[in-house]
Amino acid sequence: MFIDATALTKVSHQKSNGLQSIIEMSSSFQDFVGMNKTCKFLVNNTTNPASIYDPEKQDGHLFIEISEWFLKGYSVGYITGMLCHEVGAHYMADKGISARDSTRFGRRVIANVEKAWYGEKNVVAQKSKVRDSATNWWLVPAKAKQPDHIFASCYGFARYEFYRTLMIEFASIIAADLEQGPQYTVFTDEDLKDLVDCWLMDISSILATSDSRPWGVPYAKYVAEAYAKHLALLKQDAATLTGNATIQQTIAGMGDKTTVQVLGDYGSMSKKLFGY
Repeated sequence: MFIDATALTKVSHQKSNGLQSIIEMSSSFQDFVGMNKTCKFLVNNTTNPASIYDPEKQDGHLFIEISEWFLKGYSVGYITGMLCHEVGAHYMADKGISARDSTRFGRRVIANVEKAWYGEKNVVAQKSKVRDSATNWWLVPAKAKQPDHIFASCYGFARYEFYRTLMIEFASIIAADLEQGPQYTVFTDEDLKDLVDCWLMDISSILATSDSRPWGVPYAKYVAEAYAKHLALLKQDAATLTGNATIQQTIAGMGDKTTVQVLGDYGSMSKKLFGY
């Protein structure tokens, strides 16, 4: 796979190196893109932090756009978390799970169809509800801007498991890099925590707002609630997800967020976005 990060390097050489390290070391990412294809990063000036092009419409090549304000304002850890979302909640997950498997972990959570197995497309087509078993909240994927966001945020669903597993793989790459010592690494201890925090905030804001994340501020209380529930389950599952002691310790040391802290995160994002 050829990586074209020229646009990233023009903005931040250090952050470009970090993302390239993740891609080069991730076997899942390499398998997804393929040996003879290109992963190209583009930089734009939109308010949306990042987006991804459908590889099937790009002859198998992968194009990822990142907004300049996000690239400048956030750490390599958060930007890695963004990359994890773009591939792990969308097209890589599409390839990694089948329609039948997409609710394999979510049995008995689709309203009125307890005895059946349904793929994500069926759930969306029938406008069925699904339950996030971490918060016990019910959501309707068909009402979301991007239904796959809902499946990627509901604990136990295959898309959630795929997204979380990829986040742990990326965390393992950062942890392995850190073990080389500060004179060699392109990451910091904070990047590892930022990656996990990015994943938690992403799924929590999706759940709290039913994927209307620009409305996150009025729902900050619920974002904090979802964050606490999913962090608790991440701590519970950490030993199963990874044998890396650094990652386990990072997760174990993370605390819940208060509503005020969540509001602070949104406020910080606004300052980075609008430059005030």
